[in-house]
Amino acid sequence: MGERTRRAGLVLAALTAMTLSGCAVQGGPAALETPGSATPVSTPGATPGTTPGGAGDGPPQYSLNKRHHERTEVRDVDRPALQSAAGTVRRALADAPRPVTEAAARQALADAGAPDPWLVVDATTGAVRFEAQVDQHGCLVGGVDEDGTVTAEPDGFVLDGGCHALDGH
Repeated sequence: MGERTRRAGLVLAALTAMTLSGCAVQGGPAALETPGSATPVSTPGATPGTTPGGAGDGPPQYSLNKRHHERTEVRDVDRPALQSAAGTVRRALADAPRPVTEAAARQALADAGAPDPWLVVDATTGAVRFEAQVDQHGCLVGGVDEDGTVTAEPDGFVLDGGCHALDGH
């Protein structure tokens, strides 16, 4: 009798585990329908011809989802410090040998109080682009174009923090 009870317990445990884990046979009326016989159901807010995504990932919400790229206004109290830093960066990059290297751009920004910039140098053209935080004042945004034109402008923080509006997140 003990062996029989033990087997029944094991069978019951196995059936319970299969049911709870989704390994049991799925059935019901929907399982008996032939392929293509189900009526498609529309998802509220879905745009025909698009794949479903997270809330706010598709039109018309997409523009709202990208608001993190927008910038705050520079406060009047911070503007002088940012303008001074921008002038320092413009002078240093204008005097740097061409093409401007990443190291030269990083040094110019560090000397202006922006020691941790987002910076990229285009390997094809030599153009430099940067976005850098100057203390707690705001950001410098600019670069050196392939023709040598230098820009460095004061700007506000992006809405999700920092100075670089990261793409792809």
